[in-house]
Amino acid sequence: MDRRPDLWGDEKEWADLLAGRLGPWAMGLNSDRVVSICFTPVASSFGAEAGLWTHSEARGHGYGGAVTMAWAKVAAKEFETLFYSTGFENSASQAVARKLKLRPIGQIHQLCTAC
Repeated sequence: MDRRPDLWGDEKEWADLLAGRLGPWAMGLNSDRVVSICFTPVASSFGAEAGLWTHSEARGHGYGGAVTMAWAKVAAKEFETLFYSTGFENSASQAVARKLKLRPIGQIHQLCTAC
């Protein structure tokens, strides 16, 4: 399967993703085109974080929620705690979190030392 989206890393990273070397993942396709991917950007013995990418033309059609739920089913077999992170400015990602009825657990604040 070589359906790597243009904006998705390099070919080695794509191969590592598909082989499972980067952790659990789930992919949404429309015809033969990748429209959404939920992957594992960070994991430890404590838990794993969901990373979500959805093509801009496919947003608002349920792909993000569907692949996130598929990822969670797979990741839950390996990790006790699963996280979904989003930023205040990412309204599309926040909509996925609301649709999935995810419970907010905190905020991360960043200190700007170069300001």
